[in-house]
Amino acid sequence: MKLSTMRRDDHVDMLAHYITRYDRLQVNKKYYNPYAIGIYLEAAKRVKDECQNTTLREALLNNFNGRLLSHMLKSCGLADFTKEEMR
Repeated sequence: MKLSTMRRDDHVDMLAHYITRYDRLQVNKKYYNPYAIGIYLEAAKRVKDECQNTTLREALLNNFNGRLLSHMLKSCGLADFTKEEMR
């Protein structure tokens, strides 16, 4: 199933997969932190909880930043964040 055709609830359930995929991309980088995945997964739990009261995009913006946020938005089929959204 293509990511862009998935429902919002499916994306919320797939957050751990998206995070794991991002972490695998980071493994060979100079400043890779093997403990970061735990922090990312905790943020994914918060996103899942927030999605009951807000949109998926807003929940992602509240819990992630930088390249990981871009990866998560792209994986969920959403447009990349803007500077105004990060303020």
